[in-house]
Amino acid sequence: MEFVGVFTADGGSAIVPESDIQFTITDLPSEDYSATCLLSDEIDSLEGILPNEEGMYSLTIAVLDCNEEYTGSSQ
Repeated sequence: MEFVGVFTADGGSAIVPESDIQFTITDLPSEDYSATCLLSDEIDSLEGILPNEEGMYSLTIAVLDCNEEYTGSSQ
């Protein structure tokens, strides 16, 4: 995985360190499974939150609210 940066809705760039970008995987519709890691974590951490069970899951990528340059998420 290669991090190329964060862009705002109007196409501008925002300064967001990898430690402020969070991945969350949640199963749908029950939300019984939810796991989170940061982009700055090792790739093993991201692979470690991948679910083992079949089903429908949502991946949310968000900028932590402690970052003053950018806030938002994408599913």
